[in-house]
Amino acid sequence: MEKISIIVPIYNVAPYLPACLDSIIHQTYLNLEIILVDDGSTDSSNKICEQYKTVDPRIQVIHQKNQGVSTARNAGLALAAGHYITFADADDLLEPSLLAECIKAIETGQTDVLYHGFKKDVWKSGKVSSSLKGIPSFEGVLSKNQMKDYILAQKGNLNVNVFTYIFTRELIADLRFNPDLPYAEDAVFVMQALSKAQTYYFSANCDYHYNVRAGSAAYRWQPKLVECYRNNFMETRHFLESLELTSQEMEEIMSQKYVDGYASLVYNLCLPTCTLSLKEKYRSLQSARTEFRIDHYKRFYSLKEAGLFQKAKTFLIFRHFEIFLILFGTLYCKKG
Repeated sequence: MEKISIIVPIYNVAPYLPACLDSIIHQTYLNLEIILVDDGSTDSSNKICEQYKTVDPRIQVIHQKNQGVSTARNAGLALAAGHYITFADADDLLEPSLLAECIKAIETGQTDVLYHGFKKDVWKSGKVSSSLKGIPSFEGVLSKNQMKDYILAQKGNLNVNVFTYIFTRELIADLRFNPDLPYAEDAVFVMQALSKAQTYYFSANCDYHYNVRAGSAAYRWQPKLVECYRNNFMETRHFLESLELTSQEMEEIMSQKYVDGYASLVYNLCLPTCTLSLKEKYRSLQSARTEFRIDHYKRFYSLKEAGLFQKAKTFLIFRHFEIFLILFGTLYCKKG
């Protein structure tokens, strides 16, 4: 049984941390290296880390000044000694057999990386609504050439949450998270790893629970989202180039990325936490439209199999109806 290092960046999550750590130490796969990186927590998270360290010798704790999740993950990577490396968020949960089943699959397939789905648990007023996310349409081993066909069939739609991946240590030995990206930093890291990989395993396992609560990043305005997408799209293009796509195939997939990314910017600007005025939001969308080359990519964008909501949203984007996008987006965000 090869050792797997699981890196957990931690910052002010004391109410949820014990449940997360319990779910890790009770994995049926026992050969674990559990690296907890306390990123300058001001609550009792640091003490909880030390308490768990005393009861499980597999746990190592790093304490550092608050520098952000990317720096915390990088600190964990510098220490990790496992043959495999994965990540978990400190307020999430792993079902007991997750790592055992995934390690069995990746060792059977002898692949560089494994991807698995997850359960998204959305908490509101003490109640949880769960849904399965990121389930691949194919389960098993893919070569680089087969990955190309898979990506084309998925129109480039690939989950890039780092907690859904298990990497060989060799694959990501020279990769690090970009500390200058405040959001979607894991997407860039994942794309860089996928570009290097030669073999991939896709698993339908969804035994990772991704918890979304009030105050989660999904509900917070991200003022530097355009910059984050800029880096994400650059690495996405590099990944597609590693698959040797034709220029037409590349444009079709990147059109999905840019147009869908623009729609995400609209949502981001309409969140209640956004402090920009209506005029500033409008100018921000105008600027993003130019940078994302929406008028160029709309000719490649496919609405086949799109639902009514998607078609309506895309119609407003392509017709330059930014004001309507902001108004409807604001209503959508208020509705929750």
